[in-house]
Amino acid sequence: DIELQGNTWETGVVIGRGVNTIVSPHLQKDKTLENATDYLNNLSVTEVVNNYQSLKLGDRTQINGIEHVRVGRWMSPEELKLIQKNNTMISGAGGQTFISLNGASDFRGAAQKGSIYVEFSVPTNSLIQGGKEGWFKTISEEASDSQKFRLRKQGGDLSPKINDIKVLEKK
Repeated sequence: DIELQGNTWETGVVIGRGVNTIVSPHLQKDKTLENATDYLNNLSVTEVVNNYQSLKLGDRTQINGIEHVRVGRWMSPEELKLIQKNNTMISGAGGQTFISLNGASDFRGAAQKGSIYVEFSVPTNSLIQGGKEGWFKTISEEASDSQKFRLRKQGGDLSPKINDIKVLEKK
């Protein structure tokens, strides 16, 4: 019943069982596989729920059997309304929308006054690596053929569905 990334908890801890498991790189990284069962069995339901509610950037979770990762981006209030209405990424210029695992400081300088910093979960296979560590992008139908080829090759979706949208900061 216990699923780990690798044979130790170096890359994360899986909290829970079944469809809604949580992988958190912020929890007890030095635990060994032998201790995993004891650790998980000693968690209370409250601890599991609190861990789920406090996913941090880069944390991974399974939603309906698909791995999602917690990401963030600065956006306009209009974009926020659209993603909240549709739970779908909105296409940016050139069919690309940039997100980050590094927090609100990424892209803050480029964000217009009145922009909102939002975090959400997106399918991991729907992200394409960006130009720096922790930078990624999602793409839409308007993206170049080479970008769409890369996305299809990794099994991702154009304009992916997103979950657990939270507003954290306003510029």
